[in-house]
Amino acid sequence: SYMSWMSFIHPEDVASVSAAINETLAEMGKAEFHHRIIRADGDVRYLFTQTEIETSHDGSPTSIHGVSYDVTEKLRTQEALARSEANLRMIMDLIPQSIYARDEKGNVLFANRSFAQLMGSDPESVLRANMAEAFPIQPIEVIGAGTLDNAAEYTLTDAAGDERYFKVTKLPYEEAVTGRKAILGIPTEITEQKRLESERQKMVADII
Repeated sequence: SYMSWMSFIHPEDVASVSAAINETLAEMGKAEFHHRIIRADGDVRYLFTQTEIETSHDGSPTSIHGVSYDVTEKLRTQEALARSEANLRMIMDLIPQSIYARDEKGNVLFANRSFAQLMGSDPESVLRANMAEAFPIQPIEVIGAGTLDNAAEYTLTDAAGDERYFKVTKLPYEEAVTGRKAILGIPTEITEQKRLESERQKMVADII
């Protein structure tokens, strides 16, 4: 019976389930909703339920029937994946080394906090940016070669207007889900080395 079915609904979900059922009755239509149940053994399961009102020949409701799907494992897998992604994001943001990923057109696919700070922005804003001008890394060549490239040096004017020098290690890879070809970039600042080298060359020139 309906009351017997409702007795299994998790106490915290009774109000939302009742509201969904009442709305279905009021509109004489169908409803879909997620909710929890507590089984006789105490185990909590997550269900996706679809209900429909059955009517008589004059349109008045006679019964309500539906079907429920156990989506517990699916939701737990999604939650585990979300936790894993959150942990990975936290770890990447704790790394002081700047790291980013971009596709062949320069669109940023990933950026950790260090890289975002280098660009004078935040990770979310950087994801809407295009890095083709900042680090023109010849993506076709790197992806085509399929090997690590750490030879290129680039000059970048940071958010404060200072000119800084970087050596960028580039690694081609494919996104796990889409298979889209992309490049992982790891900029290493060499501004101080460049300054010292410039001073050394100036000293040598003065001596000569």
